[in-house]
Amino acid sequence: ASMSKLSMKEQSGCRKLLRLLALDDLFALKDTVTNRLIAVESTQEAIEAIITYSQDAEELLKRKKVHREVIFKYLANEGVAVLPNSEKQQLIRRTIEYWSSGETGFVDQGHIYLESDHILNIDVMHCILPCLDAQLIYLWIA
Repeated sequence: ASMSKLSMKEQSGCRKLLRLLALDDLFALKDTVTNRLIAVESTQEAIEAIITYSQDAEELLKRKKVHREVIFKYLANEGVAVLPNSEKQQLIRRTIEYWSSGETGFVDQGHIYLESDHILNIDVMHCILPCLDAQLIYLWIA
């Protein structure tokens, strides 16, 4: 059981994002977040400590060691479109939105999120295919 105050979606998002950090940044971040009270043996333990002791996702993303480029790269990996020249604060806002929206690459409430910004309404397909992979549906429509 995790003591973390982050939602499950935030936790899994933070895990992916923290894996993109340079090792020295990751361990420095762990020291800051835990006030150097937690010793860790591995990057995995460092990531879990950071997630457990962070008050909320925004606080974590705002930290100096979580560079703008890292958040940008995370969003790009997730297929979330943002402008390359976005400020760190805009990237943080978009990440928090993404985590709280339940957006995924799957069919979601009659919409399908593709890598781009369009959302195709597929109420009818939604009834028949509740969890078909987005790629497949995309090919199917195309």
